[in-house]
Amino acid sequence: MIAMAKGTDREGLCKEPSTFSIINSNSPLQYDRPMAIGLIELAKHNQLAMITPFSLAGASHPISLGAANSMAVAEMLAALTLTQLVNPGAPVASAAYTMNVNMQTGSPGFGSPETNVSLQIGSQMARFYGIPIRSSTFTSSPALDAQATFETLGMLWASITSGSNIIMHAAGWLEGGLRSSFEKFILDVEMLQMMVKYMEPILVDDTTLAFNEVKSVGHGGHFFDTENTIKNYSTAFYEPLISTAKNYGQWKDDGALDSTERANLVYKKALGAYEPPHLDSSRLDALKAFVKKREQEGGAPIDM
Repeated sequence: MIAMAKGTDREGLCKEPSTFSIINSNSPLQYDRPMAIGLIELAKHNQLAMITPFSLAGASHPISLGAANSMAVAEMLAALTLTQLVNPGAPVASAAYTMNVNMQTGSPGFGSPETNVSLQIGSQMARFYGIPIRSSTFTSSPALDAQATFETLGMLWASITSGSNIIMHAAGWLEGGLRSSFEKFILDVEMLQMMVKYMEPILVDDTTLAFNEVKSVGHGGHFFDTENTIKNYSTAFYEPLISTAKNYGQWKDDGALDSTERANLVYKKALGAYEPPHLDSSRLDALKAFVKKREQEGGAPIDM
């Protein structure tokens, strides 16, 4: 179906990696038949396998973080070896880090300090082996609240500072992926955009140091109306999507909407303005015909 959408065939797709899938180990220390077949098929077609051991310290892996991370890396390397036996040079990415479980409930500790430090350990190991790293920004919170925010931001910081190549589940996820939220999607986009701005290098040269501007303003002046400020005020700083810098009085006069309520307005406006990406009609017809044929055949076998 991906080949149809791109207007190519399977051979053409093999020359241009165009999709990826997560391959989970069935921890500890095994891959079940569906995951192994999926890994082999991805490698055979030269598509990206994101190798993700289902590592839960205290459950599927030892409670010691050192041992849990070590076992996660071992499981990742086993799958990586299989891809290269199938197709030397097949693309892979690693997500070999661990989460802890909550020892009172058994639930995964999405966004916990242990998860965040393990993410950074896993990233260091991926760099050691010379492969890209995939991270996530999960939260355990079932609601869009302060917990959802600080857990998501904690994992985002860990992802950014560990040099992740791709961050999945980066917007809208709640309750470890069991729920999602349009409002959280918008708030997460705000955080992601702020990180993009944060990572932009600052240019330092004679122009940006603005020696002449500083000299012209002199002691005790201000820079609100200088030529450089007027020229660059609209693009100089990050323009928030949701955040507000209004004082309490201004905020109250504007309806006293909190960030979640403002995000609600933004997502509804975005959905209302959405236009599906263009797809050539012949490719779309081919896809519809393929889906109809597969449905009539009863779909793919589920017992592998």
